[in-house]
Amino acid sequence: MNCYFLKIILKNKVTRLVALGFIFICLVVSLQYKKSVREYGVNDYYLKYKSELIDAKASYFVNKWATVQFGDDSAFNDTVEGQTAMLQYYRWSIDELKKLVAMLEESDEVTEDFLNEELRYRVVDSLCYIQMWISVPNGDIPLEEALADDFEKHKDFLKLDELPFSFVDLAYCGQGMYDAELTEAHDNLVLEAKLVLDGIDNDALVYEKPSPYIFLERLLGEFELTTIVFPFLILIPSVAIIMKWKEENAYRLKINLNYSDSRMFNVYVSNTVAIITGMIVLIIGAFFVVWGIRGGFSGIRSLVMCDGDNFSRFSNFTHFDVYEEYYELGISKVFFDLYNSNIECTLHSYTIMELWEFFLRAGLLSLEKIIFYVVLGAGIGFLSNGKIKAIVATIICSIMIVAGANKLQVKPWNPFTIRSCWNITLGGFGITWLNAVLLLAASIVILYALFMITIRLKDTE
Repeated sequence: MNCYFLKIILKNKVTRLVALGFIFICLVVSLQYKKSVREYGVNDYYLKYKSELIDAKASYFVNKWATVQFGDDSAFNDTVEGQTAMLQYYRWSIDELKKLVAMLEESDEVTEDFLNEELRYRVVDSLCYIQMWISVPNGDIPLEEALADDFEKHKDFLKLDELPFSFVDLAYCGQGMYDAELTEAHDNLVLEAKLVLDGIDNDALVYEKPSPYIFLERLLGEFELTTIVFPFLILIPSVAIIMKWKEENAYRLKINLNYSDSRMFNVYVSNTVAIITGMIVLIIGAFFVVWGIRGGFSGIRSLVMCDGDNFSRFSNFTHFDVYEEYYELGISKVFFDLYNSNIECTLHSYTIMELWEFFLRAGLLSLEKIIFYVVLGAGIGFLSNGKIKAIVATIICSIMIVAGANKLQVKPWNPFTIRSCWNITLGGFGITWLNAVLLLAASIVILYALFMITIRLKDTE
């Protein structure tokens, strides 16, 4: 990196304003996240599980009534054993919640014994709920077979053989009747169960606990302002810095080193990419460390659920225009393709990866996005003769960025519609990760080639 060029960039007011912009966004996200973080005490746990106890009792009586009303109905693909296991599961859930509430009533603080019992209850309860949506009569494989190694690994923790009902029989209770023709449904349920089991060894990434990884998800995935402002915080300084550089005596660098405009363009792009990337990493990294000190850095090997076709195909989810909601699994956003009715729906195929791998993929896409807007800004600055032309060109690009912010306007050939790199890596946001990576790479090469050809033509004049 050229020290003279570094001074030019760092002394520029626009650069300092951009740095303040990134700090402001990180601060806003941190404050919002802080409001959602809850340090659970005895009273918080008590109210939570007292409420769940009421819901569990209601579920038990509703399902008991339905069992009496419909009995062993073959249309539901259930069995007497499955129905019995389901009612016994709800009964067990009530008893376990009563036990947790009693433990809280007997202590003034949250004990280690309570946390262990609470974790086991949450894991087993989640597995039972998922198992009820598995439909063996429809050809599904029950969880204990699909995840045999995981169940064997955690058998001493789960203690499924000590449950007052048959965990296996839950797959015959008829809850999974709607999934009979959904080819991806079973695999996704198995992955969801794998995420639940992963929470035993790795701290589960949940929004109510302080975590540097949840902070990143809030900043790069949830906060819409980051998605919209991010391109401007790269494009505008990339134009402004070089315009300032051209106005002042910075051409001394070119004269002293006998650099052509085309070579200076390369110097400018490489230095600006390095500085802006470094500035973003340092600012976000500082907030990341703060949240890590508060909540710990464990969880980097936690599992993340992503679109299964996101890294190997160009085609995206179908019926994207009807998406309004998703549900969260850890830091994942899982979309369903719900059209016509709940019965006539398609469940998209998902896959899982460790968090560190997810960061690498999202980081690669983010770096490409930075390079794209730096090259674009550099070209505008180099080729614009005067501020007016540079401003007009920047405004045109800004309009294209804003227009591309609408998820329904995402086009596989338009780099301006690539919004949140975090969400694109998860999948289901209008364009696949593979498409976005190749599109940005191609756009960078095309832009760079066009700018270099134009600049070299000017050099020869």
